[in-house]
Amino acid sequence: MLGKHQLQLEIDVFSAQNLSKPVSPQEIGNSFFWIKAILKNVRCAIKISYGDREFAVNTQLKLEAGDFFSLWEWNEVLGLSEPVRSSVAWLVEMEQIPTVVSDVLAALEYSLPLILNSDKAIQAQLNERREHRYQQAFRSEQEADYQRTSALASEKFRSGNYSETVKLLENVPVSLSKSDTMKLSYSRKQIVLKNVV
Repeated sequence: MLGKHQLQLEIDVFSAQNLSKPVSPQEIGNSFFWIKAILKNVRCAIKISYGDREFAVNTQLKLEAGDFFSLWEWNEVLGLSEPVRSSVAWLVEMEQIPTVVSDVLAALEYSLPLILNSDKAIQAQLNERREHRYQQAFRSEQEADYQRTSALASEKFRSGNYSETVKLLENVPVSLSKSDTMKLSYSRKQIVLKNVV
């Protein structure tokens, strides 16, 4: 599956107390754990991980010196549908694991030939789409923060606390709504008038 080069398998167990250093399973104790298995050769590496913080099995691949991308990301860029699950969330029952592992292997068998034959343009698309998702998530987070700030600024404005209204609205990293722009302008004027009187 990974070509004619000899395969290497690495399995590491990590404690949530220190995710940078592998430990023995006995050292986990009561903390969360994370397990990763990497099957690799000079052309490709496949990483399958599982941890009890989210109980999620994730399948990721990378070619040579590239970055790891989830199998669903590869399939999306290559225009492949996922015939079986390659990532599973909330896997909490041990008896489910053999089925999930079989699904992961079937998904890899389906996608890996095309992944191994992909070119640098595919890698560029993977990077672009990941960056786009990050930017979308960042903007969504900024917008959610702004909604909370806007609600708090409205409370301060209604109570006549103009200095707090200005503090809340003047450094918001997204465009203010028309209503908030008017509140900010009015509050600044009220502060100037108060200082003049």
